Amino acid sequence: MEESGRKREVTLTEYDVAGYEFLMTGTDALMRAMDPVYRRIRRVPLDDVSSVSVDVGEGRTVQVEPIDASSWISFDVREAIAGERQLLLSEMAFLAQRQLATIMRGFYSHVNEVAEAVGNTVSGPMSWDLIIDALERVDLVFGDDGEHGGMIVMNPETYARLVQQGPPTAAQEARLDDILRRKREEFDARRRHRSVPRDGH
Repeated sequence: MEESGRKREVTLTEYDVAGYEFLMTGTDALMRAMDPVYRRIRRVPLDDVSSVSVDVGEGRTVQVEPIDASSWISFDVREAIAGERQLLLSEMAFLAQRQLATIMRGFYSHVNEVAEAVGNTVSGPMSWDLIIDALERVDLVFGDDGEHGGMIVMNPETYARLVQQGPPTAAQEARLDDILRRKREEFDARRRHRSVPRDGH
């Protein structure tokens, strides 16, 4: 600010912290609303973020590095002082989109790297058969209601191509039901054979 011909910088730490918390909390809420996959990603304190070694079997590991996401935001201080918020909210929406693009691109890259390492990948034009082939390769966890928590994620262009093919055929649905039945039986069998530690050992 200008005062008596001199430029003076004023830093109000408590306001900076409050503004940052508002911005981050609001942007994260927007990101959760925009992307159902991001919404399911577990949060950890920043101090706990580090490289992770994923065991892919047979003595092999895949090193997964944290995703570095940074962006910027600008708004009119005079608008904020006047109690207006349209520009700030629109900037937060753009920030959420930019952060999602960076984070989810890195996330899917990590998932693809681990999936390829364990052999859980399929390739070819998108189709219901390809989806069913992929489902047959993964382990599923079932709840007490018998439903699994798995989900299929694809970009809008791929989804549009799948929709153009129409719904699954009766034969495809029968194959899908058979796979889910077998995987539920396998999961139940694993759960029955789990050992329960006794006396803390």
